[in-house]
Amino acid sequence: MAEKIARCPDETEFKDGHCIRVITHKPVSECPLGFGLSEHGTQCIKEELGMPAPLCVPPDVMSPEGDSCITVTEQGFEYVCPDDYQCISHTIKKAKKYSPLCSACAKTTEAPPLCGCPEGLQEVNGSCYDPAIYALCQTRVAAPRKQAPSKKQAAYPSKEAPEPVIDCKPISAVACECQPPFSLECAGDVCRCLHRLVLPTMPVCRGEIDPAGNCLTPAKTRLLYTCPEGFTCDVVDKKGHCRCTRVIVADPIPRCLVGEPHDTRCIEVIREEKILDCPPGFTESCCDNQCTCTRTHLAVRQVKCEDGAVSIQGQCAYVSKPSLGCYEVSFYAFYVLLIFPNKRRSRVCFEGIDASKRSSYRPPADRVRLSDAAIVCLKMVSIQSHKTNRNCF
Repeated sequence: MAEKIARCPDETEFKDGHCIRVITHKPVSECPLGFGLSEHGTQCIKEELGMPAPLCVPPDVMSPEGDSCITVTEQGFEYVCPDDYQCISHTIKKAKKYSPLCSACAKTTEAPPLCGCPEGLQEVNGSCYDPAIYALCQTRVAAPRKQAPSKKQAAYPSKEAPEPVIDCKPISAVACECQPPFSLECAGDVCRCLHRLVLPTMPVCRGEIDPAGNCLTPAKTRLLYTCPEGFTCDVVDKKGHCRCTRVIVADPIPRCLVGEPHDTRCIEVIREEKILDCPPGFTESCCDNQCTCTRTHLAVRQVKCEDGAVSIQGQCAYVSKPSLGCYEVSFYAFYVLLIFPNKRRSRVCFEGIDASKRSSYRPPADRVRLSDAAIVCLKMVSIQSHKTNRNCF
């Protein structure tokens, strides 16, 4: 029997009393919290959003409400008339834009005119006639049109006394007049009595008057937006609102899913149990979960004969001087005794085959059951001889 020899499995090494197997893994790339890996997997990217700030371009200032910028422009004065007065205005065209200017404020009062004919004349349809002539003209038949003389009429008609010539035209038109302070204004056949009260205008500034006397008017303009330093403004609507973004780049962090980091790799160290083997030449035999290493030793049997006997070809024989007669020698059968260990640790013997005509015999292997550690023993029986009267050859 022998003790088992401990060894490490293949592809392992013995270190610090243990069998160690080293496996190399490739680390995985991970990004810090909040970052995302780029398409190529070489960078970690995070997009930050910033708060846009409203901005007015100087000299504009922000409105108190914070919703617009106020720009100051120079604007003309406005001229306002009191109630019941009308503005007599015209537009002044200059390089700068001005509101309509009133040159004066006027209040107009209207009254019916006093129209009629001079004394002694008669008014008819806006004209003045002499009453007698007008009456005569109304009774007088109008003169017929001149026609060619009839053929039946005498060539020289008789002449009557001629009528007196009367002028039926109006003497004058109806005259209109206004009482002071009204004045007469006519448009065609329509006349009016108008009284216009004119007042000077007072300039009014809707904004502020600067030291130079100019009227400055504030006007609202659209706000501009700007992003904090390092951010980019992406316009998202027509009002100019910004979406402030900033891209932060970081390097990926390698991490080992298995094992510990070492240089650019992940090293996994696995401890494995030692393998116990029997020494060379020994075989393992187990019984009741107990295994031992055994080895079978084969040795040549040494024949030891009794006193007076000699060993001849592995057999003991007594030698005597030859006699004149012949002897018949008989070899008794011998048997093979096999002893080998089994599970019950008992000995099993098997009888051999008659070998009377041989000096030694070993049965074939298929006639016995031998283990690897079987021990073969041969046992010979005694040899007897007797003298015979047969003739000798």
